[in-house]
Amino acid sequence: MANKCLDFGEVKLNFSDATFYCSTYGNKVSQLSINNAFENNEVSQALQSMGYKCDQYYLDLKRNGSNWVWLNGESTSYRNWKNGYPTNDNTQNCVSFDTQTGSWYNTGCDTQQCFICQLYA
Repeated sequence: MANKCLDFGEVKLNFSDATFYCSTYGNKVSQLSINNAFENNEVSQALQSMGYKCDQYYLDLKRNGSNWVWLNGESTSYRNWKNGYPTNDNTQNCVSFDTQTGSWYNTGCDTQQCFICQLYA
């Protein structure tokens, strides 16, 4: 991914703890954001080559009212929602990347799962 170095963590944390973990690397680090289909495919291929350590990984995308926003401030309209997602369940305000399909779905922010930190080069 252009201008991004990725750290594929294998520890499972909830969303806020994963965000904090990534921030310990420095102020130019966040959880993973995906801006287009090419990046989505690159992440899928990287996870496949690693042997799918986890079934899903958090993305840095979170519900804010009726909108989904990248918390790192990136601006893109690209989304790769799994069929039937996002749901309107107000308890599922975070987003997971499905390693098997490369699609996204909303999930609870307290869910313990893997995450990917990205450092801007």
